[in-house]
Amino acid sequence: MKGIYLINSLEGGGAERVFSNLVKIQSESETLNSFSVILLDNKKVAYQLPSEIHLNQLNGPRPSLKNLIDFLMLIKKEKPTYVVSFLTRANFFNVLGSLIFGYKSIISERSNTDGRLNKRFYYIKKIVTKLVYGKADKIIAVSKGVENCLIENYFINPKNVVSLHNPVNINMIEKIAKDSNVSITKPYIAVMGRLVTSKCFDVLIDAYALADIKEDLRILGEGPELERLKCKVISLKLEKKIHFMGFQKNPYVYIKNAGFFILPSSLEGFPNALVEAMALKKAVISTNCTDGPSEILKLNQLIPAEEYVETEYGIMINVKDKIGLSKAIRTLSLNESLKNKLAKKSYLRVQDYSPDKFRDKFVEIIVNTLANQNNEKPLI
Repeated sequence: MKGIYLINSLEGGGAERVFSNLVKIQSESETLNSFSVILLDNKKVAYQLPSEIHLNQLNGPRPSLKNLIDFLMLIKKEKPTYVVSFLTRANFFNVLGSLIFGYKSIISERSNTDGRLNKRFYYIKKIVTKLVYGKADKIIAVSKGVENCLIENYFINPKNVVSLHNPVNINMIEKIAKDSNVSITKPYIAVMGRLVTSKCFDVLIDAYALADIKEDLRILGEGPELERLKCKVISLKLEKKIHFMGFQKNPYVYIKNAGFFILPSSLEGFPNALVEAMALKKAVISTNCTDGPSEILKLNQLIPAEEYVETEYGIMINVKDKIGLSKAIRTLSLNESLKNKLAKKSYLRVQDYSPDKFRDKFVEIIVNTLANQNNEKPLI
């Protein structure tokens, strides 16, 4: 049987990093290792794939119709048994292709579906998403919260949805973190992610200013919010304390040398940066955003406004609560024993997300989906 793995691009980003890791894991598997990769967009490849994997890169993202036609023509030529896709456009293309050519479509939902549909044309987009996702043979949700959203808000058949957390290759992360050194001597705390509004770096900057700690703040990532965030830093006169590090091919070396790690997002699916920081034995602070962090850190109580709570595996605050976040930052900065305790807890927690467990579950999902050959999907 022949498979295809499909994504918009492999430029910097959490979903892209997980996709590339998945391809590497599957290429080393004894089963289902006959596949190729399609990238819809003609963009720089930041995450390299194994040399033996055949890569097809199309000329997207625009014009969108031509991008879709090019994809369908390639699918017609390749004749796959199944296609696994990441991200919304790739998911839509995947399901449409399966309706035309009859292969099994397995789509991966990387964040809360409701959360990523912005207010403009929200109801139209929700109806379209419901119709398209309802035709997929299987949906892999990156967390239980994402799975529940699809079932409860998009009326997806529960039998067609399964949750599977991202893998965390602790040995690889530790090895890469040792590959080079950071020539930064002044203590700092780290955050990582695309500079977009849903990551709430503006709230983090305000909270950091209120915390008034000795450590600098280093932000790893790039994105459309960069200039606005830089202006905010200047307005707060924190240019010497807050540093924008851009996209880093090896972010782990920076996280390894940080005092602790913060996830300030309002929306996540399964926050890769959070668990990767935990794999490097970092104490973590996270918002209780949709979805993922509460599952990872085992939150079992309400978080009071303008406060933080200590969970089993970290510290959590409410979304966009700069007062609560500032208190959490200041606490970890000053309380070395708490920071060390949570660092040990972090490392213990990520043992549950090993690549071997992930690979076995992923292969099981594909095999079970392919075995269900009677699952006919009408075109309308």
